Amino acid sequence: LLLIVEDEVSLAAELKQVVKEAAQLLVREFADACVIDLVDPETEDKVTRLAVVHRDPRMQDTARALERIVLEHRQPHLASESLKTRKTTLFRRVTPASIGALTQTPEHRRLVEKFAPKSAITSPLLARGLLLGAITFVSTDETHLFDKADEPFAEEIARRLALAIDNA
Repeated sequence: LLLIVEDEVSLAAELKQVVKEAAQLLVREFADACVIDLVDPETEDKVTRLAVVHRDPRMQDTARALERIVLEHRQPHLASESLKTRKTTLFRRVTPASIGALTQTPEHRRLVEKFAPKSAITSPLLARGLLLGAITFVSTDETHLFDKADEPFAEEIARRLALAIDNA
């Protein structure tokens, strides 16, 4: 899977398409949903949601709506801790309270609740020491909760994706 994602990312020409294709591969094999956020280099206080992909085709409208949300970098959101610390963040169990704490508007909360996340893991996208963004993997299955054993794989995917983004 790592080689497939790396090949898929390095072959595509347009950044958004590259990222979306990588996310689609990951939701087939590793997660139920994948969110890829980039740090906006112009404002440095915005996070641009580059791709949101869900395994369930019925969730595509929700995924597109989540892509359009602009996040405030300094306010809490699912990737904020990883963006701040540049380390992987594990949300072993996502609860209604944590959804409330990690969403910035009522609409953002409604959309995240519709995804019904049970667990998540976020890794920063780092290339040449630069923070490019973060990738979040979401499980909507109560029987598949991410744990510490998933961190090395998430970090390797993030490393390869960051290099591809940096080279694009």
